[in-house]
Amino acid sequence: MDTGNVDLKVVTATGTSLPEANGVRLGVPEDRGTPEAEGDRGGELAEVIALPPTAILTKAALARLMHRHPVSIDRAVKRHELPPPTRLCGQRVWTAGAIARYLDGRLNEALEKDEILRRNAP
Repeated sequence: MDTGNVDLKVVTATGTSLPEANGVRLGVPEDRGTPEAEGDRGGELAEVIALPPTAILTKAALARLMHRHPVSIDRAVKRHELPPPTRLCGQRVWTAGAIARYLDGRLNEALEKDEILRRNAP
């Protein structure tokens, strides 16, 4: 896997490009074994959430943003860690907003379950 910088081109759902976001280069930690790289795990998803909600992400783009292999994206969908994609022009795609809403829903479910367990605890 390439550990260099990744060029990101953000295109909204209407097909217009966002000049302020285009040309952004995202650094990938060179050594994932360092404490700095290990502590930055949440930043990968933060880059996705920081995109405009209408930004369309292919599986390859999502994998690059999250510093993962595309197969890892498939596995995350199977484990329900990411929402299922939809097809657009033959590609599997998500919007940044759909990913954010899905994660927010999962977090709310976890909080509700935790609160029920606390109420029922002796």
